[in-house]
Amino acid sequence: MTKELLKIELRKLLSRKSVIATFLLVVFINLTYFYFFDYRWDDVYVTSGNGKSVVAVEGKKSIEIKKKIGNFFSGEINSKNVKEMKKEIKKIRSKDIAFE
Repeated sequence: MTKELLKIELRKLLSRKSVIATFLLVVFINLTYFYFFDYRWDDVYVTSGNGKSVVAVEGKKSIEIKKKIGNFFSGEINSKNVKEMKKEIKKIRSKDIAFE
């Protein structure tokens, strides 16, 4: 009985245009927020090959760059990995390959 009553009340609510319009507006706002704040503003700044200009990389490419950086610096911490990380950081700093 309570399930039937719940179904009836939900049908009454969903039959109203204002409820449907509000739901669609909330979905639109969420998608817009995701696009502008989570996807477009995830910038990574990378220098060109000669190191004279800086370019902002955004979107999927910046996410891929961050994943590569995260994968490089992830894993078990031991003296070998720490030495390798320090060496890579020195290489990046000396050449200004990429920075965020």
